[in-house]
Amino acid sequence: QREQGLQSRAGAEAAWLRELQAAMAEVQTRLATEQDGANQRLEEFARKSLAEKKRLQSELDATRQLLTHLKLSLSEAQREAEELRHGAPSAPAEPARDATA
Repeated sequence: QREQGLQSRAGAEAAWLRELQAAMAEVQTRLATEQDGANQRLEEFARKSLAEKKRLQSELDATRQLLTHLKLSLSEAQREAEELRHGAPSAPAEPARDATA
């Protein structure tokens, strides 16, 4: 009878272990699925972030070019204003146009 009790207990423990293994396998499957989903979301975020970085860099480059152009234009305008103050023409004068022509 003791032997039967031990066998019965061993059978119950084996069944419990099989259930535990099945539950662990299910958890591992769920974790793998969640990890895949998280990896996909992370890759999408990284892709969008890189695209946004490139867009912002392009915008920054264009802004820098515009700023450089504006600085040059301002320097030229200041030079011309200074020349006008001192009476020196900044560019060769065009011949006066005849208003009657």
